[in-house]
Amino acid sequence: MTIEERKNAILAKITEIKQGGSDEEKQDMRAALDLLGVTNEEETA
Repeated sequence: MTIEERKNAILAKITEIKQGGSDEEKQDMRAALDLLGVTNEEETA
């Protein structure tokens, strides 16, 4: 799997969790993104 394919798979999973994930899944996603140093542009704007 290429980096581009991995990126697209991750973004698809994030979208899926945002739309219908449980609170626990959303918290796990936020924790993982925080660990990776990813910021939410909407929150920092």
